[in-house]
Amino acid sequence: MTHLVDRQVAAYNARDIEAFVACFAWDVELVDGNGNTVMTGREEMRVRYGAMFERHPDLHAEVLTRIEVGPWTIDHERTTAGGRTMEAAVAYLVRDGLIVRSILMPPLED
Repeated sequence: MTHLVDRQVAAYNARDIEAFVACFAWDVELVDGNGNTVMTGREEMRVRYGAMFERHPDLHAEVLTRIEVGPWTIDHERTTAGGRTMEAAVAYLVRDGLIVRSILMPPLED
């Protein structure tokens, strides 16, 4: 499980959209901390994250702390983009070798 989340973080940092979306289920759901769905499916991720990857050459995420509970991996991450740094908690639900749900607190900014 950790290996998959590590691979996803590495693809994010490399701004490799194909390697990044390959870590997620086709029908993945990305949810904010209020329970609102902000993205659904690899194709929407490809479009939205792809645009973010192009806009922010300084994009980088660092995992500060990680815990694993059953099928969940929860990371405390520090992310830099566009000269700004933010910290977030991200929970990844992994099933059948893919991330099927991701909860981001606070919400994703692009």
